[in-house]
Amino acid sequence: MPIFDSSDGATIGALQLLNREAGSAWTAVDAKVLQEIAHSISSSVAMMQKGQHLLTEARNLDNQIDDLSRMESAIRGGHMLRTFPPAMELPQGGFFAWSARRNYAPSLH
Repeated sequence: MPIFDSSDGATIGALQLLNREAGSAWTAVDAKVLQEIAHSISSSVAMMQKGQHLLTEARNLDNQIDDLSRMESAIRGGHMLRTFPPAMELPQGGFFAWSARRNYAPSLH
C-alpha cells in the first residue's frame, strides 16, 4: 500500500502486510484499514524524510567547513605547497621590496 505525501501527492513510502493468520487471504476490509493507516502516518513519514534531508545537508556543510578550515590553516601557517618553481627569486624583503625598487604599485581592485 503506497504512502502519499499529503502536500503534493508524491509517493513517499509503502506499507506491506505479510503472513496473515491461518493463511487466509487479505480482504477488501483489510485493504481499507491499511489505506487508512497509510493516510494517518503520511505526514509523519514526510516529516522524517525532510528531517533526513536536513541532516544530510548539515553533514555536507560540516565537511565543507572542515575542508575550508584545513585550507585556511595551511595558508595561515605558511604550509602552502608550491607545485612549480618560482618564475624568479625575490630579493631579501620579498615582493614589496622588489616592487618598491621598480616603482611598481599593485592595484588592490
